[in-house]
Amino acid sequence: MKKQEIILSMQMAFLGAICNKVRLIAFDMTEEFFALYVYIDSPLTDDEYEAIDSALTDVLTDFPNFLYEKIYVIENNDNILSLNIYKGCFFMRFENQSD
Repeated sequence: MKKQEIILSMQMAFLGAICNKVRLIAFDMTEEFFALYVYIDSPLTDDEYEAIDSALTDVLTDFPNFLYEKIYVIENNDNILSLNIYKGCFFMRFENQSD
């Protein structure tokens, strides 16, 4: 399994599932564990969280070796370029850094 395959799967699964509160989505993984890190600027509604959870389920069906998963939702307004991207990042919102 290659990182590029995971990113492509995530891009397809998350199409239309990322609300405007999401700043960055990163991931980390081991042989059996997949972690998704969703950085937000304000709390998600239940529907917004469910859209992310459903998209992640779609991704994990492409990779049956992952037996465990966890979604970390992190409210953080630090500079977007300073956020931890772990093993990879597949979504980063444009933010004007001139402020």
